[in-house]
Amino acid sequence: MKPFPKELKNLVGIKETNFQTVVNDANFKRGAMILSGGYAGQNFYSIMASKLYDINQEGFCLWAHRYIKSIQGLEFTFRFFNCEGEKYLVMTYTPDKKYADGNSPNIINGESINEYYKEMWKTAKENSEVSYVKEYKCCNKDSYEKYPDKMFPEIIFKANYKNFETAYIISEFSYLTENISLKDFCSLYNQTTQQNHESTTCNYFKRPNHRLIELKGNYELFLSDEIEKSNEITYIIAKLKYPYIVELKR
Repeated sequence: MKPFPKELKNLVGIKETNFQTVVNDANFKRGAMILSGGYAGQNFYSIMASKLYDINQEGFCLWAHRYIKSIQGLEFTFRFFNCEGEKYLVMTYTPDKKYADGNSPNIINGESINEYYKEMWKTAKENSEVSYVKEYKCCNKDSYEKYPDKMFPEIIFKANYKNFETAYIISEFSYLTENISLKDFCSLYNQTTQQNHESTTCNYFKRPNHRLIELKGNYELFLSDEIEKSNEITYIIAKLKYPYIVELKR
């Protein structure tokens, strides 16, 4: 499992937390786990900067993905999250450059986030290889909501077009520097596919991978009281905001 870029610590709006705080103070019982990295020509640092900008503007950002491919899967995921406690998206990282290579601009030294915002909207509207989200809605709503103009474009590769696309709604980003191995982290959760099938696979170091997760009642048995820290960012913990997941419309 690869660590996230250390430069993420310099971004305004992301903070360090620890696993015990997330589980005990936030009552984290259910969520999802996903592999993250560059996408549509953007490196991960630029993506995170844009998402934190969106949260500052509107109180949330969208995190699009291709893993839930039907209204039935969306409805199941929505019901899965419908329980007490906070919901989180746990991210591991891939540095695979093939997802970050492309024509999309990235933040460069000295460039302001506002300049980057303008560049990304220009790219979204002029690049023939991509499209961007126009509207979104939850599965329990009849009508779509307009994608906010103040947010960065939510880009989708045309090569990946499907009839159905979804995104998580995120209101806050934190990160862990604790040395919890991927095997140990996965052992804390029951993992479920979006088709409601139990999964024992724990390979969040290569794409594609996505699981709904539920904390085991005896999770304390798998971790010591004091977890050793490192200088690396080992996991990103994204807080989900109701209704947690939405359908996208291009």
